[in-house]
Amino acid sequence: MLFTVITLGLVPGHQASAATIQNSREEFQDAYTKQQTKTPSLFDALPIQQIVPLEDTITFAAAASYKDVTIAPSGQDISSNRDNLNERLDLKGWSTSPYIALTAKQFGFGFTGELGRITSHYQQGAALASGNQSNYYAGYNNQRAIMNYSGVGAYFYLSPRWKALPKRVSINFIAGGKSLNVQHESSGTVYSGNTQAPMTKYQYAVQNVDVGTNLGLNFVKRFTVLPWVDYSANFVSQPTTAEQSSFHNQSNAYDLALKDDIDLFWHSAPRLRYGIDLVVNMLGINVHFGGLLGIIGNLNKGAGRIQDNSHYISFSFDIKG
Repeated sequence: MLFTVITLGLVPGHQASAATIQNSREEFQDAYTKQQTKTPSLFDALPIQQIVPLEDTITFAAAASYKDVTIAPSGQDISSNRDNLNERLDLKGWSTSPYIALTAKQFGFGFTGELGRITSHYQQGAALASGNQSNYYAGYNNQRAIMNYSGVGAYFYLSPRWKALPKRVSINFIAGGKSLNVQHESSGTVYSGNTQAPMTKYQYAVQNVDVGTNLGLNFVKRFTVLPWVDYSANFVSQPTTAEQSSFHNQSNAYDLALKDDIDLFWHSAPRLRYGIDLVVNMLGINVHFGGLLGIIGNLNKGAGRIQDNSHYISFSFDIKG
């Protein structure tokens, strides 16, 4: 993805410190984190690792997500327009996950891969100053990051057949995780639009641990209601570069920017998620509509300072084992 850095000048006598930038960006990220946990939608698509096959079947599935988020300063409403902001944090990206799972009588295994790319761009001084100072900007600093990652995961399923449950009700327990390899490029903090900052490349691993449960309510043929709960946690290893052993040996500007990047990319999503998915079997393909209803339900949700146009879709189909 190509980034265009607008050439900006500094208002004489004004330059933000690295600590000030970090504190300001942290507030933006905290607002985004709180937004994701605030009043979650009743409906949401089932996480792909919770798609459990019927007995003696093999399930093939795929999921894709698209992320497009802008966070503005507190008190600003960008629900309809996010242009011309003096300060902003943008988060964009995508991911895709293939998946295969098989189930015997009361247990099974699932295997998945994940490939993704995320970019972040935090900037101050993005809009022209008003008045007669038409050739100046109201202070400038800029942080950019590009992250590419890939990895694989494995899950174990337990599907007990308790006599107390009605015939058309099933319960599933899931546990597993993923191991991801990450290439992360960071510009550090740039204080002048006249400076082209080199991107420093870091490498690290992310270990994901995931446990969850869901309840299948199959009262009507070809239609299933799936309430689900999922807990997911990411553990990030120490970033390293080709030149130095760890990012703590980098300059302070790189330290702060990289730490914020990692928090935004890997720790901003809520660990505990839940929802109700609606699955319809159409021509042998199971289409999950819970995410679509969740999007509709969240159209007018939350703070006006955050515009989130992210989407997630998934589908699956079964064959006899």
